[in-house]
Amino acid sequence: MRNHKLRIFSRTDFWFLTFVCIALFSWMAISHVSPHASKAVILVHGKVYKIVPLDKNATFDVRWRGVHLMTVQTKNGAVRVEESTCKNKICVHTGWISKDGQSIVCVPNRVIIYTKGAKQSSYDLITSQ
Repeated sequence: MRNHKLRIFSRTDFWFLTFVCIALFSWMAISHVSPHASKAVILVHGKVYKIVPLDKNATFDVRWRGVHLMTVQTKNGAVRVEESTCKNKICVHTGWISKDGQSIVCVPNRVIIYTKGAKQSSYDLITSQ
């Protein structure tokens, strides 16, 4: 009688799992490394209110027609809404943003803050089928 060992993984399974793990870790590393923005654009009621450099630490109020809407803070290359007069404070809970293209939106106060200015990629569009 032969003594057969029960194998859980074959050699092919091992190489396939190794490839999948390498691909997964590579994707995670690439997706977390996106360019950091150099400025934040603040829109109030659809109009540019202020453009703020992110390389300087600052705290300032955003006002619309004399009414205080929120307090915005920039620090260490990032921006956040520190305090807001809106009810749900979703803009405050969004936290810090620093990567190119991220945004903070406060619908009740009609304020949008988005980051831009990082070095542009060499491609315009990525599509898949």
